[in-house]
Amino acid sequence: MSEKKDNPRAEIDAIDDELLRLLNKRATIALRVGEVKRRNDTSLCDHNREMEVLTRLRRQNSGPLDEQSVTNIFQRIIDECLHVQQSAFHQSAGIDGTETPTKNFSGKERVAFLGERGTFSEEAAKKLLGETCETVPRATFETLFTAIDEGSADYILAPLENSLVGSVHRCHDLLLESSLGIAAEIILPISHFLIGCHGASLES
Repeated sequence: MSEKKDNPRAEIDAIDDELLRLLNKRATIALRVGEVKRRNDTSLCDHNREMEVLTRLRRQNSGPLDEQSVTNIFQRIIDECLHVQQSAFHQSAGIDGTETPTKNFSGKERVAFLGERGTFSEEAAKKLLGETCETVPRATFETLFTAIDEGSADYILAPLENSLVGSVHRCHDLLLESSLGIAAEIILPISHFLIGCHGASLES
């Protein structure tokens, strides 16, 4: 047996090296695809194509990874390649992504957010602009991004990334399609609690 076969860690290291090479090759191809989309003025995000890729990989999977694991891994790869495309787009548009611009807020601004009152988005808006800001709920991403043009808000607060699912593709698309720019950024940690009656069980 070879030295790598006798040493599982060395074998894993060699596989990781090859994975890294292939992932960078994939990202390079994604950049070429993104450039074509930019020239054709089409969306960087293609949900139908993503579903095709994930479905094909789940069908080809022979284990021991289960279908959900395969989906999680390749969804993250897709998201990171999309992020590379978006960074290249911003660079070509003269947007410096190395530092998020900041702005001093008075606390009296009107800010539109996605969802109903009491959501994490409204909490993020108040943390960023102050408790005295006026929050304006919007039902969809599309109506969120039109709030300023309609005169309903001075700013919008849009989720661009989620640590569980990666990039929020629709928001990235709408941001690129709009004339809006990023004025500030907030990262909001989120905690959920499972609450029940005393003595209750999950089975009941």
